[in-house]
Amino acid sequence: RFNRTQSPFDGSDLGIFGTRTRDDRSLAGLDWTHMFSPTLLVEFRGGFSRSSQFERGEHQGRDIATELGLPRLVREPEFQDFPRITVRDHFELGTSASQPVQFHVTDLQYNNKFTWVKSKHVFKGGFDVSRVRYNQPYFNNQRGTYNFLGRWTNQPIGDLLLGLLNNTSRQMGFNRNYYRSISYGMFFNDDWKVSRNLTLNLGLRYELNKPAVDRYDKLANFVPGRNQLVVASAAGVPNLEELIAIAVLEGRVTTRQEAGLPRSLVYADLTNFAPRFGFAWRPLRSERTVLRGGYGIFYGGEILNPIRSALSNNFPFAINQTYNRQTNDPKLLTLTSPFPETRARL
Repeated sequence: RFNRTQSPFDGSDLGIFGTRTRDDRSLAGLDWTHMFSPTLLVEFRGGFSRSSQFERGEHQGRDIATELGLPRLVREPEFQDFPRITVRDHFELGTSASQPVQFHVTDLQYNNKFTWVKSKHVFKGGFDVSRVRYNQPYFNNQRGTYNFLGRWTNQPIGDLLLGLLNNTSRQMGFNRNYYRSISYGMFFNDDWKVSRNLTLNLGLRYELNKPAVDRYDKLANFVPGRNQLVVASAAGVPNLEELIAIAVLEGRVTTRQEAGLPRSLVYADLTNFAPRFGFAWRPLRSERTVLRGGYGIFYGGEILNPIRSALSNNFPFAINQTYNRQTNDPKLLTLTSPFPETRARL
């Protein structure tokens, strides 16, 4: 399916910094069912789904920072747009800091299930496998965010007219995420007709959701027990030693091999057992009334976007800078110098 929409209020309530979205969806499936006997049925299924989304601001490709007399922070046309400017108690200006957004999510699934009728029992069991590929670059806040709070003149507009900032922020560089995850599930269920008026449903499912890994090992996680930042592989950051030195983090960064951690930097949960119980009862052999009830434990799969934000889009793969004003130096943080190199810190 092909879809284009426009969100006129994504960047500001002014309605002139909207977002254009292209949303593509693909879906396919195949099912094979075979009856081996009147009491035994086997099913095989395979499926494919893919969603791709592209979001951009209304002014993408236009070097508005240069037009406004601001420093040119980005040169790539896909990043150029209206920078983010906030003035306290007034409408915000600029395209959303998260733009542009690009992501592709592919899910490959296959499963097998059998149904076997034996006397008063109907047995069902099977397994399923899901492989997810999640690709999304992290382009957040490439153009910078400029905040005016009125701390200098007691009026936010006064600070804006003088170009005196309260604080600024930006992301230097960006990370391209290529997440891969796989999940397994197995189940067994018994529909047991205990008597003419009572049927029990007994079942057990087991889920194994393996933690996601990055195709190029661009993962990092802080381990409090070691007081170190652990990266999945030094090969994912060619200039790692240089970045460590600039950030003054010597001895605080190590690799997952040295830390004895898996490639995902997170251990899998191996205890996801999910029992199920249900019943259907006709009280007093009534033909008009059936009482039904049940209980079960259910587990969901991994949500990859929060993991991506926590383990990939941070030092040393993406570097976020925040600058705050100094009350004794009004010229330190201005529109002409919003990110002073003299105060640069990773």
